[in-house]
Parts: sequence; structure tokens; C-alpha cells
Amino acid sequence: MFDPLSRSAKVYLGGYAYGGLAEVSETDYLSYLMSGQLAEGILISSLKKHLSCDKIPFQICIDEYKRWFGALFSSSDFGVVLQIVYLLFTSVLEPEKEKLQAIVDEISERLSPEWHESLSPEKQESLSPDWPLIYAILRKNQKEINSGGSHIYKTKTVEDLSHVDVGKAWSYCTTCFKDPSDFRVVLVGKFDRVAGGIPGPSTPLKNFQRGNLTKAAFNFPQTVITKEVSMSRAEGMICPISFALCLQNGALEEERHLLNLLIHLLELKVKKVVGLCGVKVSRVFIEHFLPLGNTLLSGTTPGALSIYLYLNNIEEYQTVIDAVVAGIDKLVKKGPPQHQVRRMLDGIQWDKEDLGDAKRRVRESYNANIAKSTMRRILSYPRQAHTVVKLRY
Repeated sequence: MFDPLSRSAKVYLGGYAYGGLAEVSETDYLSYLMSGQLAEGILISSLKKHLSCDKIPFQICIDEYKRWFGALFSSSDFGVVLQIVYLLFTSVLEPEKEKLQAIVDEISERLSPEWHESLSPEKQESLSPDWPLIYAILRKNQKEINSGGSHIYKTKTVEDLSHVDVGKAWSYCTTCFKDPSDFRVVLVGKFDRVAGGIPGPSTPLKNFQRGNLTKAAFNFPQTVITKEVSMSRAEGMICPISFALCLQNGALEEERHLLNLLIHLLELKVKKVVGLCGVKVSRVFIEHFLPLGNTLLSGTTPGALSIYLYLNNIEEYQTVIDAVVAGIDKLVKKGPPQHQVRRMLDGIQWDKEDLGDAKRRVRESYNANIAKSTMRRILSYPRQAHTVVKLRY
């Protein structure tokens, strides 16, 4: 029985199970992709209405490798959230096909150019620059190109959504959240104790385990690919330059620490190169994308590392791109000098409480030779194979 210690305290409750969209066929993928939106629009909204708790931010999601649900809420709402979880797995809803199709149509409408053009001039002004929208467009285009055109990461169009089978999507959604024994639950916050259970099917509906999941197709191009994207205005430009990554799953924790140090070195190099080429770049930052996450136990994890350049003068982008690619290529081949590695390590704010064994080993042994070998192994052939998305906003 739940007994809140503080009615204003925040509590997080979430659950996840392995086995997501990477397990379905390419033919069914598009329909099943809509199942998460249908669940949010029909199932969760119906449960909230039934329990009169519209303000509780309960969410569910189905991605490539996992199905999950979660909510961050006041401890006074704990009992209601437990009811939502219970009903999520036990409710039997048969929504009309028209209601399901209406949600898909609404998503499709927002993908159309006409929807953006219909915004009033005042609203367009308030949305420019709309950074969340800009980053969303950037990342969709990056994933599509960097994955080699994988159907999972392909940018969806209005035409694509016209082929969605809403009945099939709803059927998949209901099976994703039907067996509670498949889920691992996380509960964080101030509470006394929680006890309870949810009835499940007599036999498991899905039986996926970490380490035995289907890999989502992700094949970084072996050549140079450039794509231009233009929004309604062209006052500036963001150019993410992406390179292929390859991490070893057997020592993935250490690999991630080595990757983070590599990113610090690359930031120093890129900022130096940008400063020397004489083109005004207002911001530089680097991030990575590992589509397999930590779902595999052996083999390699492919991914992409992206260097974001924010340019004010959109006419000089090629000069900066060429200089950065050449600079990274030179760094990978020759490696950084030891004094640069030392300066980079000294400049990092290390959290002593967060220094696990793997991070401590990497930090204590890291030097110029390790940096060079890591670059050649994790980040190879940057000049011969990289992608560029040039987004004018």
C-alpha cells in the first residue's frame, strides 16, 4: 500500500521490455510505427479520461528495440498512476477505425508543406528560428543518410502514411503492452512501499532478450554524400558533418569513455581549424548516435559522429567543411601530440563520485598513443567517407 511521505515530492515510475520495431518486417514497419501514436492518442487518453487525470504526463513509446511506459508526477498522484499502469495491461479497447485513421491523418497533415504555409505571418515569425523543429529536421535527415537509406530511419512522407493499415497498427500496439511479466519496472522517489500485481497471459506473448535482438539496418555510406535542406527563411546555416563510428560491444563501457575523450580532442581540433580558415562560425559542438544502444553483448556497434557548425555567412560553408574534413583526416592519420592530450585531460571536469572502474582505467592510462589508436579504430577514413547535411534556416 502506498503512503506518500510528501505530497509535493516528485516520483518517477517507468517500465521497459525488449523487442521493438526492428523485429517487424519492412512491409509491416510503417503501420507498426504508428502504433505508439495510436496508443497515446486513443489508449492513454481514454484511461486518463476514465480516471479524470488529464494532467498526469503518462507516456508510452515503441522504438527500435524497446517498448516502454513512464511518468514523472507528484507523489499525491501515485495511486492514480498505478491504476493507469494496471489498465494499460488489462483494458480491452476496440476503437472505431475512423478514430484511428483520424490520428494518422493529423500526423500526415503536419508533414505537408501546406500545413506550414498555412501559418499566419505572425506565427511564422514566432516560429523562426524554431530550434526544436530545426533539430528534428536535421536529425531525421542525418539518420536517413547515415544509415544508408534504412527503412527504419527513412524520413516519412505524406505518401508513406497513406499506406498505413490502422487496424494492423492497433493490433500490434495492444500486444506490445499485454504481458506485464515481460517488463522491468523502475521506481524513483520518496515513498513508503508499493505492493501489487497485474494479471498476465498464461503464455508469454513476446520473448525477447538483450543480446538476441534483431539489428536495425544501419550501414554508413562508403563515399561522400551531401544533402541540402532549406526552410522558409535562409538567414543562417547549420552543417553537421558526420563520420562512421564502430565500437566493440565486448568492452562497450570503456569504448564509450574513449569515445567521449575522442570528442573532446576533436572539439579542440575543429575550433582551431575554424579559427584559422577565417570564416565566422558562431558555434561548434559534437555528438554521436549509436542506433543499437546497449542492446548487444558481442560484436560491434555501428554509429555516427557528427560535428555541428553554425554559420552566419551561408556563402562560405564549403570553405569551412573542406577545412574541417582535412583537419580531422590529418588528426586521425598522425594522432594528437601528448601535450594536447594532457591539456585536454586537465580541462575536463571529472566527477570523482562518478569515476567507475572502466572510466578510471581509461583516464589513468590515456595518452597520445591510445588516442591515435582509438581514432584509427573507432573513426576511420573520414575524408573518403562522410556525409554533410546543409540546412538553411
